[in-house]
Amino acid sequence: MTQSELNDAVSLATGEEINEIRQRGFSLIDLSESDFDPECDSGDPQVIDFDARFSGTTQSFFDLL
Repeated sequence: MTQSELNDAVSLATGEEINEIRQRGFSLIDLSESDFDPECDSGDPQVIDFDARFSGTTQSFFDLL
């Protein structure tokens, strides 16, 4: 698949203008590569369990930050 074909497919799937797709810089990856993602995913997940953290509160989440 060429870059142009990829841009067209993403544009068709998302409904975005082709220029927007080009600016965002989509690219194909090789899933057979074991280290294709430059961000490390070996750390703890970056999530908050809101049910556990804010159970029983009526305070705004933004006031708690």
